[in-house]
Amino acid sequence: MNFAYALPQAERIEEVAGFPGRLTWDGEKLTSVASPRFGGSGHVGRVVLAAMKHYPFLRSAINIKYEPKIIEVAKKLGFNVSSFNRKAEPKDVKIVEGKSLSWGVEEALKTAGVPLDIIYDVGDVGKEPMIRILGENPFKVVEKVLRILDMLNKV
Repeated sequence: MNFAYALPQAERIEEVAGFPGRLTWDGEKLTSVASPRFGGSGHVGRVVLAAMKHYPFLRSAINIKYEPKIIEVAKKLGFNVSSFNRKAEPKDVKIVEGKSLSWGVEEALKTAGVPLDIIYDVGDVGKEPMIRILGENPFKVVEKVLRILDMLNKV
């Protein structure tokens, strides 16, 4: 899991703060290997930058492990949800490190035609399935995560 938050009008990964390494749940709290820093999360940072190209207000995101139940709950809560298919990724994109997520986010946003709360994919060879939750700032992202968790705990 990782988290990122971009400066307004960010265009480069160095303008997106994130945690180097990953955030992990130790059973009681989230822990990180290091404090957040600009350029700290390449993967989630690229998700935010790609989303900002279409919707500049979507400046924050978190990625979490894919679980179909989370997608079901998010849709029930009325979140805008879309996905991309990594198997449809063009070879010229696939071979360039860091281009896959930008391509995937672009595809999901084009398909949806609206700002998205959630973008997910079910993975591919060597690519783990993942859910990305987007928002205007970290507080909005956490609010969405908590709403999903609350609903999951009621099921």
